[in-house]
Amino acid sequence: MSLVTIIKQLEETAHGVAGVVALSAFIKKTYKKTEDAISLFLEKEFMIDPLQWETIKGKVWETAALQDSNKFHFLQGDLISTTLVKRLGAAESNQEYNLWIVKSPSCDCVRSPYIQVAPVIRVDDKGGDNYNRFKSALFFTAPSRFALPKDVDAAHTPTYGYYADFTEPYFLSREDKVHAKVLKSLSYNGWNMFCSVIVNLDGRANLDEERKART
Repeated sequence: MSLVTIIKQLEETAHGVAGVVALSAFIKKTYKKTEDAISLFLEKEFMIDPLQWETIKGKVWETAALQDSNKFHFLQGDLISTTLVKRLGAAESNQEYNLWIVKSPSCDCVRSPYIQVAPVIRVDDKGGDNYNRFKSALFFTAPSRFALPKDVDAAHTPTYGYYADFTEPYFLSREDKVHAKVLKSLSYNGWNMFCSVIVNLDGRANLDEERKART
């Protein structure tokens, strides 16, 4: 089974469990070493330069009215830098992390008063807990984590990579989202794999619009 076949299966099953199991088995079988999975899979398949509304609006939405109503600052799966994120129920801004991945569906990124995000944690120590969490995310054996390559932030390059952790809800307000710097977007393959991790957490997505935006 190839990655193309697996991505197609993820689409057809609405990012269901069977596709995730096949994806995990494919990575384990194809990449015997973690380092190979990082360099030949993670760094190749996941990230692209930030998607911009002005660039993609014409191929995603047919009319000017639809384009204007879907004007976005970032989309689902975008990696952003900000210190204005809040924990659920917390009034003060969070300064513990500055890298986040956008968890909310792309439509919510445009219309919702709050956008849900997840912290992105760098991995430098091979012997630590973060490395084990990163490895489980890389091989898709952890339903609450998603691995990211090490070149997502030019200012900080970790030894191995990053992982997003979805175990605790964090939010960015609509007023604060314009202050977030968008560093990277997910490729279409990366977005499908991302959705396979979060589908039980938030499964809403417009597959047709996402495909047009990312391909």
